[in-house]
Amino acid sequence: MAAITPRDLDNEQRERHRQERERHVYVIEFASNTVKVGQAKQAHKRLSEHAKSAARHGDSVTRSWFSDPHTGYQVNERALIDFCAERWPRTAGVEYFQGADFDQVVEYALGLPVVRLTPAELDELLTSSKAMYRSVEEQRVRTATRARMSQLGDRLAIVGTLYNDGNAPEALSMALDLGKQMMAHAIMPWSETDPTAAERYLIGRGIEPAEACQMARAFEIEMCAIYAITGEDIPTAFEDIARLADEIVQTLPLDPPGWPELPLDGA
Repeated sequence: MAAITPRDLDNEQRERHRQERERHVYVIEFASNTVKVGQAKQAHKRLSEHAKSAARHGDSVTRSWFSDPHTGYQVNERALIDFCAERWPRTAGVEYFQGADFDQVVEYALGLPVVRLTPAELDELLTSSKAMYRSVEEQRVRTATRARMSQLGDRLAIVGTLYNDGNAPEALSMALDLGKQMMAHAIMPWSETDPTAAERYLIGRGIEPAEACQMARAFEIEMCAIYAITGEDIPTAFEDIARLADEIVQTLPLDPPGWPELPLDGA
């Protein structure tokens, strides 16, 4: 089975936006000489519902017509109701008309405008929904991180005690361990727009591609843990993570200078 690509996901999201904003209008004729007009999200489902309802009352669907889905379905539904109301009496509800001429109603419906969302409009909706998702997800991650910090309060107090007692290396190691626990299941802010950023960064620093692929997630967690334990927000762009990593490497006493083999063991 072919892998699902980001483009596939985008197209799926576009279709979801279309389905949310476009609907059919319809005309249904019953054996009882009644015509029903309305709008529906799913044509086949609505027709089936009316057929079952009619059968329960000893009636049946004789003919039906559904428009293509479109954005102006509410206006068109209102136009159909008004058209029928001017010509035939209502029966069970505002959308049912006794003795209505099915062919005449359909002919009128065919003259109503049917406007669909354009590709540009779908792209705009997609961009907007992605931005909203990132904002909500980033807030969720921040909230979860703060909650985790609260849960680990006692251990963080131990970190402070170790540091104050002059055991800075042990304190740092424990703090990083806590940070990695907090970030272990976090969705990185750049994961959707640039999912291979960490992998490419490591390759650019001399790590073999296969190894970089395996190390990328652990590297992200290690670096974000530094922000977590200092109470700072995780950067939204990977470039900030890369700059911090390069700054850290520059402070290490390496001989020869260069990119070290980091002990990235995940969380």
